[in-house]
Amino acid sequence: MAFFFSELGAQVDWSARPRFLDKELAGIGFGGAPDGMVADKLVEVCLRNGSVQWVLIHIEVQAQRDTSLASHAFHNQLLGTVMGISFATAKLLDFAAQADALMASHNPFALVTLAHLRTQQAGHDPDRLYAARWQLTKLLYEHGWSKRRIIVLFKVIN
Repeated sequence: MAFFFSELGAQVDWSARPRFLDKELAGIGFGGAPDGMVADKLVEVCLRNGSVQWVLIHIEVQAQRDTSLASHAFHNQLLGTVMGISFATAKLLDFAAQADALMASHNPFALVTLAHLRTQQAGHDPDRLYAARWQLTKLLYEHGWSKRRIIVLFKVIN
C-alpha cells in the first residue's frame, strides 16, 4: 500500500492488524480474467481517524499491455439496478523511468517492480535475464537482505 497507493496507505492505522474477510467475499464474483491471473481480497482496516473501512483489493497479473486496465471496473446490472466498483490501478510499466529511485528504495515492492521491468527489457535473452537477476541479487545484498529473504523474494518474482 505504501509503495503503490501511498495516499491510501497513509490513512490506514497499521498498528491495528487488518482483517481479511475471505468468507464474506467468497460468494461474490467479479468476472474472469482470461489473459491474466486474478486475486481478490476484501480487507477490513482501521483508519487513523478511528473509522473502520472495507477495502477491496483486486490484483491482476498481466504479461501483455492491456489498454482497458486503466479503467478497470466491474458492473452488474439487473432490472434497472446497477452495482459497480472501479479500482485504482498501479501499472508497473509506469515506473520504467524511475529505475534509480526503485534501486534506492528499501521497499520490497519497489524491488519487485524493478525486477519486472528488467525482465521485460531482457525479453527472452538468457544472458540479459541472468545479468538482470545478478544485478538485483547484488542490490538486495547491498540493502542488507539475508540470503533466505532474497530466495523468498525470487520465489515471489518467479
